[in-house]
Amino acid sequence: MATCVKWIGRFLYLHPKSQLFEFIPWDQDHSFGQFPMRGTQEQRENLSIHKPWEGENRFLERMFKVEAFKKAYLANLKELGGTLFNPARFSNQVNEISMAIQPAVLEESEEKLARLDKAVAGATISGGGFGPFGGSGTKPIKPFAAIRTRSVLEQLAGTSKGMVIGGMGFPGGGPGGPTRGPGGPDGFGPGMFLGSVFLDALDTDKHTFVTRDEFTQGFVRWFEAWNSDKSGALTEEQLRAGINKDLSPFRNGPPQGFGPPPGFGPPGEPDDE
Repeated sequence: MATCVKWIGRFLYLHPKSQLFEFIPWDQDHSFGQFPMRGTQEQRENLSIHKPWEGENRFLERMFKVEAFKKAYLANLKELGGTLFNPARFSNQVNEISMAIQPAVLEESEEKLARLDKAVAGATISGGGFGPFGGSGTKPIKPFAAIRTRSVLEQLAGTSKGMVIGGMGFPGGGPGGPTRGPGGPDGFGPGMFLGSVFLDALDTDKHTFVTRDEFTQGFVRWFEAWNSDKSGALTEEQLRAGINKDLSPFRNGPPQGFGPPPGFGPPGEPDDE
């Protein structure tokens, strides 16, 4: 029997034959500093190699105190910094992939093709993404790889200490912003997803705050729209459909492929297969 435990987007897998734990990669689409809710652009480019996590993480804190692990970890970083993690290598791959997908991107729209060309050229891309993950601007792979490689090599040489990332939150600071810690009322939670949705829907006069009357009338409108059979009471199905339609940050559900693989339980709970 294989055991897999998930916590906050990370999977730890106990191999049934070797009885050794293995990490399952997750969120690899954000491997190049393109997750704007995780620290600032400068922090992501110069993230400390000696504390590459935010807040408290008992597992990593203990691992990084093991001399044998730390030595092997730094040795691997040094090797990768001169081989696989080479800015010129990434640049060539980006150019090759771009040439291959340009026709398909153009079929979607000329705007998306122009955005692709801009990213391939190394220009900072604003917006995009989905829900609250759009961000105010992230650097594409080419410029990020060059800056990040230099930062890692300088830290390995002892000429730079790197930067410790802030908490998870909205880009640019503020409630739940990069300087806040994860979890709790100011961190990663339902509020950061629903806050802007409620404001957009209820703030009818667009004064950037919701009055008592706007709040009341907004819920009246939702109730009337969701109670499709006009029974005067919402069923569970009507409530679920209404929330997905009007309150979901993604509207009608997250994009295809967003979420844990089938068969895995909610964060923090083990799932045996």
